[in-house]
Order: sequence, then C-alpha cells, then structure tokens
Amino acid sequence: MCEKLPSEILRHVFKIIYENGLNDRAEMLEDLYTCIQVNKRWCETAMPILWSNIIPSASVINVYMSFFTPDERNELIYKGIPFQKISTKSSLTFCYPSFLRVLNLHEFSSAIFHWCLQECRQPISIQYNILLRGLLVILARHCKTLQQLHLDRRLLLDNMHHELWLLLHELTTRNLITSVRKLCLDVRKIINEDCLRLLCESCRHLVS
Repeated sequence: MCEKLPSEILRHVFKIIYENGLNDRAEMLEDLYTCIQVNKRWCETAMPILWSNIIPSASVINVYMSFFTPDERNELIYKGIPFQKISTKSSLTFCYPSFLRVLNLHEFSSAIFHWCLQECRQPISIQYNILLRGLLVILARHCKTLQQLHLDRRLLLDNMHHELWLLLHELTTRNLITSVRKLCLDVRKIINEDCLRLLCESCRHLVS
C-alpha cells in the first residue's frame, strides 16, 4: 500500500512528523530515520526533512567533513585534523549540507569540540577553531536556504561571542546566514559590538 502513495503525500506526512516532534527532536529524528529505511522513494523523500534540523553528533560531523575538497583535506591533515574515518564526497548518496534549514550554533560547535576531543591530539584549541571554521565554510558553500539560526547557548551564553565571531568575521561564512528568517538569541550576552553589527547587516530577511 505504501508503494502507491504519491511523493507529495509522503512529503506532507513526513513534514507532519517533523513539525509535531519539534519538542522532542531525538524522537522525531528517530521516527524519520525509520521512514528512510522503508524503500528508496521513502528515503529520497524523507532524507531532506531528516537532515533539515539534524542533531549534531560525531557521525554528523564525519558526514559534513566528507565535503572538504582534496586540497582542503590535505591542508587540514597538515594542521592535525585526521581523516582516516572520513568518507569521500563521491561515496555519499545525498548532499547532506544542502538540506540544513535550522542551525543551532551551540550544538554544532559542541559536536565539533567533542569530535576533536576524541580524534585529535590534545590540546585541541587550534584544531577546534580550524575545523569549526572549515565546516562553516562547507555549510555556506552548500546550504543556500538556512531559515533559522539559534544562538541561545543556555549555560554557556557568556562564551557565545567566540563561535559567533568565527561565523561572522568572514564574508564566505557570513553568507550562510543571509537567508535566515528566524533568529533566536540573547542580545545581552553578545558583548562584541562588531558581532552585533555584522549580525544585523547579515540577517536582513527576519520576520516577526
């Protein structure tokens, strides 16, 4: 019976699963992950929704790292970023970064930090900054329709300006957020005036 469902209906059903599960993203993503295993058509329909608001993890970082060019890989390896566990872009079925619609900068940077803890020689501060910037470039290169940017770091809000500055201070990475329509942040915690100015200049399509 499921084979006969039009793709438009499937997409609508998967979006309902997504929207109804925003309060419990882990369960919602698990439900969508189950859907992609039904057959190829379900996979092709559900995968963009699954990766639109993915919870960053080591495996997600591995996937995003697959999109570095050979020259970028060589440069990162030289700077201490290992690639033994990273696939090549050509081996992947989808362009996963292009599906991203919601970016939580705290979750993203935390996943990169923990990836570096597991994979890089310590201290990891240099590798963390290099990889964070590199992956922001990957997202900016492939993700053209980011809709939401979350900067609320909860207990870590006082340190948010560092990652935000890495996102904003270069035009290449700043282009990632030009399409953002929803911005979640605590302005009181952005102590860097340049960050606030660049954020205002970049996010010109916000809606109330």
